[in-house]
Amino acid sequence: MEKNQEKLLAAGTLLSQYIQNPKPYTTRVLRGGKRTAYLEQFANQPLSFLQKSFITGHLLGDGCILYTDGITPFLKIDQQVSQKAYIDVIYSVFEEYVGSPPSLRRDRMGNPHSYYFRTLRTEKLANYAKQFYQLNAMGRRTKVVPQNIHKWLNPISLAVWFMDDGGTEVSGYRLHTENFLLSDVKILQQALGSVFNLQANVRRDNRTTGTLYYLSIPANSKQRFQEIVAPYMVPTMMYKLRLPDTES
Repeated sequence: MEKNQEKLLAAGTLLSQYIQNPKPYTTRVLRGGKRTAYLEQFANQPLSFLQKSFITGHLLGDGCILYTDGITPFLKIDQQVSQKAYIDVIYSVFEEYVGSPPSLRRDRMGNPHSYYFRTLRTEKLANYAKQFYQLNAMGRRTKVVPQNIHKWLNPISLAVWFMDDGGTEVSGYRLHTENFLLSDVKILQQALGSVFNLQANVRRDNRTTGTLYYLSIPANSKQRFQEIVAPYMVPTMMYKLRLPDTES
């Protein structure tokens, strides 16, 4: 526990540096042997605590792991155009594993839509792909919640999850889990309780015709939730917490 706290403290310090001074964009033209040679320098370097935390948070939120060759995975990040400061921080976290920096995506009318980037293909994401994805009954690759997600969650990953896919309710907060099965949502509910001592209620999304569910953080856990995630949130994303000094 003490070691994890040290890792969290160090990761939080590094994250604060990235928030204040994001890394400059770097373009690396890496194909074939060049890509292999470049990644070899990181072969014996595990993903950092901060990188692991962000991966977990993004996979619970808007991020996804994909394949182009069917063998080696990569992480794809896509954020609304208004969240440029947020994606710059995400880029800073993964910069050494990125070939092309964030690009602006436009809609069919030519209007700015989102910023996105992807990491290089790396085996270091293989376990995440295995744990967070399964084939459904239709044979399609579907995102799932690992049974041991409680071992992967920490304040940084929860903050990233909330920045990706969270919002406010009348008296608390909402974590959008509508893309997960009810059984997966219940796993997340239990993990939030065991890891953070947070009450989270499973709610049916009545705005849809299907059986979709989300997690509701009620009023009695609102302050606790704020205390956990606020220290690790990008300033431009603090509006999601609707704190008195961040509301306009």
